[in-house]
Amino acid sequence: MKLYLFIFFLVICHSASANNLNIIDKSINKVILSWLDIQSDSNEKLIESREVCYPEEMSLISLKACHNYIDNIYITDDVDSYMSYVNHLLYFGIKVQHLPVFNKIKNAKYEEITSKLYFNIAHAAYLYQRYDESLRYLKKIDDSLDDESVYHALLIYGLIYFENGAYEKSKQYLKRVDNTSKHYSSAQYNLGLISMRSSWWSEAEQFLNNSITAFDLKNSDKKQSIMMDKLYLTIGYSQISRKDFRSSKRSFSNISIDSPVKMRALMGIAISEIGLGNLGKSATILKIIKDKGVSTVKLDALVTLPQVYQKAGNTRETVNYYDAAILNMRSLLKKINVDMKDSGTSYSRLPLFDIDNDWIMRGFKNCNALLNELISYKSIGRENIQLLKKSKIKLELEKKKYAAVKIKIISELLKDYIKQSKYALAVIYDKSIVMKQ
Repeated sequence: MKLYLFIFFLVICHSASANNLNIIDKSINKVILSWLDIQSDSNEKLIESREVCYPEEMSLISLKACHNYIDNIYITDDVDSYMSYVNHLLYFGIKVQHLPVFNKIKNAKYEEITSKLYFNIAHAAYLYQRYDESLRYLKKIDDSLDDESVYHALLIYGLIYFENGAYEKSKQYLKRVDNTSKHYSSAQYNLGLISMRSSWWSEAEQFLNNSITAFDLKNSDKKQSIMMDKLYLTIGYSQISRKDFRSSKRSFSNISIDSPVKMRALMGIAISEIGLGNLGKSATILKIIKDKGVSTVKLDALVTLPQVYQKAGNTRETVNYYDAAILNMRSLLKKINVDMKDSGTSYSRLPLFDIDNDWIMRGFKNCNALLNELISYKSIGRENIQLLKKSKIKLELEKKKYAAVKIKIISELLKDYIKQSKYALAVIYDKSIVMKQ
């Protein structure tokens, strides 16, 4: 069994699921566009003024209010509000290039505004994983675009090619993001990931450190703090890969105590302590993780702890912790099987799932909330309400499919860890018999 375990949990959505989600998106967008031209009902309190196009947070209500505002003015009177309206539509994934507002902005012939329009469409298309569309509009951008948006566009180019596996092409774009840009940190981070794929650890760490130094530590917000924690986590495991345990321990120690990745950081420190020969410290940390950890980090701790005692030459504790690990994992596997029979694939009830940090599940939740809000607007009509209710059923099915894939991976991991632990015990018993002969 391998001593150093590092498992990042990845679930890839199959194309069938992606197609079904696209159908749901199209249904939502169809209803939103029809609802925008319907007279407001009692659930919608709208004030028609320029300010409605610039809310602190975009919502369906602010979208409709902005729609009503620009519907009563010429584009030459307030082109910025027209652009804000477009950004509202893009926020909800609507393809604005098929709407009259798109041609109105183009025909106004403000070069800088048109270029910004193309960029915003490309950015939204990237976020919704419509990569061909994103690249098509990125290529339409001309030199009238402001510098910061140009660097953002280069980042998007790099990310699309990265996600499509064209790593050398991705690097060409990412390296062009200037260190004066707020997007420099993201570009360097992704360059680091590309280097890690080729096991160029020193180069990867240089890129990742460049990303960290780009942050303003004194004025960082919560989002930036989480990003920095992930950077230190990535650097730490990179350093473990080349057995630089002192450096990896320092990197993991830089991660904040309330970070979403704190348990992964603790696991990294435990592995670093093993590498440094501090087995007692490692064992203490692993016990904390196995009791309080979630997701696969808990399993990592369960199967690593007995290996620490084995490395220390304590056969009795090694056997005890392997037995406890096998018992614990069998219990978790049984719970997964029972809960699946009782609740289908009820994701929230199952053990080992770090729900709070699952962005895909958050996406399902947000989409469901949007569907519920639209359904609450009775003015959209019975036909649209029925369409949205069918979309809710489809969304729940996609959520269950996703949960089933994740459950299967966790189940297979548990079975594999149980098998490895039983094999390790068998080896210990065999050695014990040989020594007695």
